[in-house]
Order: sequence, then C-alpha cells, then structure tokens
Amino acid sequence: MIKTNVLPAITTFQSDWRAKIKEIDDIKIEEIALFPTVLNLEERKEYYDLISKTGIKSIPHVHIRDDYEEWELDFLSKYYNSKVFNTHANPATPALLDRCSKYRKQIFIENCFVIDKKFFEQVELCGGICIDFSHWCDARLLKWRGYEKFTERIDNYKVGCSHASAILKFPYKDARYGIMYNDHEAKNVNDYDYLKEYLEYIPDYVSIELTNPLSFQMEVKNYLEKRILNI
Repeated sequence: MIKTNVLPAITTFQSDWRAKIKEIDDIKIEEIALFPTVLNLEERKEYYDLISKTGIKSIPHVHIRDDYEEWELDFLSKYYNSKVFNTHANPATPALLDRCSKYRKQIFIENCFVIDKKFFEQVELCGGICIDFSHWCDARLLKWRGYEKFTERIDNYKVGCSHASAILKFPYKDARYGIMYNDHEAKNVNDYDYLKEYLEYIPDYVSIELTNPLSFQMEVKNYLEKRILNI
C-alpha cells in the first residue's frame, strides 16, 4: 500500500483563485496545497488573507516563486504546518535558496521542460526533486530531449513532493509550448490513469494541479486514493 497525501490545490495560473478560495468552506476542506505561481507579493498577501478567513487548517505543500521572502515560509510553517516547498530551476533560484536558507532542505526543484546540467546543479543545492508527473509523462510520450537524464538519475535524489495535472487522450497544440498531452484542466477523473505508470515514484505529497473547481478536485482525490494508489 502506498502511503501518500493527495491534496487538492488553489492554483493561480489561468485560474480564478478567489473563486476557489470561496469554495473551501462550502465543501468543508481543511487541507490543501497552494500554487501562488503567478502572484506577486501584494497579490500573495491577499491570497494568504483570504485563506486565513476559511477553515483551512493544514497546507503541507506550497509551490513558491523566486521572489519569495523567508517570512512567507515562516508564516506558512507556523500557522499551517507547511512541510515542503517547490520551485523551478532558473538563474534566480540560488538567490532564493540563500534568502530562505533555513528552509533549503525543504525546498525541491520541479522538473519542467528542460532537464540539463543546471537542473541537477540546483537540485544539489536543496532538498531534492519535486516530480511533476504530467511533465514527465509528456516527456515520455513526446520524446523531449534531456529527459533520459532525469529517468536515469532520479533515484539519486530525495523526492519530497509532486504535482499531477491531467494527461489527455489526444495531444493538442499549446500556444506557448507546442504539442502537449498534459493539461491543467481535466475532462474527467480518468485523465489521471497515467499515474499507474509511476507508482514507484509517488512521494509523501501528491498535489493536484488543476484549474478545475475544488469540488472536482475532490473527485480526483477520491479516484486516485481508491482506484490508482489503493490508499
């Protein structure tokens, strides 16, 4: 039996995050993940303030940005018992790790579209890897260059957390990234069947990265726990 915690999430990329926060008490959610991926500091302050007015008690996993300050991680850890954080590998990431140095081992680098030497250099600076299973699946289906290194080396690092978006049955052309199967909007819970291929890599936290309402995300959570992960 896999031991993991599947978390619905308040996403912000192309997502009505204020509407999602309003949903929290309607469906009585007490635990979530946060993805303030596109929010600047002032927007994040509003984001935190609105969440603090809900019944949320625990936020184990947060996707942070390179402009995060240590006080934000202090706040999340103190009031919501946040355990793990993730970010992307880019030139500003080392500065983030220095600025939030006491959380360095709790920060994990997400695999995105490019897996190269710089990716692993940044993984070495922090806690390890945050697996985005949908990016990994896309890489396998579309044969993205560089991902063979990810598959070969992943066992060398701690996997502290993960994201899972939908994988659609048919590819589509994204205006920014080109041909893809992964989508932040799921059509039905079966869009998560692909995770059966990655069960050996499931970490302590699987955060559902969708723009869909929280009510649907809870259906995904139930489906994953009962049909895919057998929790």
